[in-house]
Amino acid sequence: MKLPTAAAPLFAAVLATAQCTRPAEAPGGAGAAGAEPQFKTVATNDQVMDAIIIPNAQSIWDAVVYVDGKLVTAPKTDDDWYNLQMNAYAVAEAGNLLKIGARVKDNEDWVTFSTALTDRSMEAVRAAEKKDLQALLEAGGNVYNVCTDCHRKYVQADPNAADPPVPTVPGSN
Repeated sequence: MKLPTAAAPLFAAVLATAQCTRPAEAPGGAGAAGAEPQFKTVATNDQVMDAIIIPNAQSIWDAVVYVDGKLVTAPKTDDDWYNLQMNAYAVAEAGNLLKIGARVKDNEDWVTFSTALTDRSMEAVRAAEKKDLQALLEAGGNVYNVCTDCHRKYVQADPNAADPPVPTVPGSN
């Protein structure tokens, strides 16, 4: 009688392992291998901008600052560079979020700008990985250009209006 009692924990472990290795079912119980998961958007485009894109892009733009040709702000530690990588990854993934569900304004320029936001942000990731100030400046400028081009088409009432000024660290001018 002791054998079944001793085997019960082993049986439970095998059963649990089998449950962990089954293919996940798609929402709605489809369970088809390779089926794309369904996404439920919970934030508007403005909320994605305010919560993810703006603060993380601003961190990239504020990371390297020159005043009158003199470097006044730059990442110094491994943690500074790591945080910049994470900021850039957040902006890159936000580009993908802008291509989900009701957030998609159209399948032309909106998708092009969103994809470019991801691609240019990945340039910032690579620059931060290399700890390359010049590459980070260039990547940050490329992210900024994507943002202003998109805003010119989808946000600004006047597409011929001047671009907003390049952000700087408060008090550094």
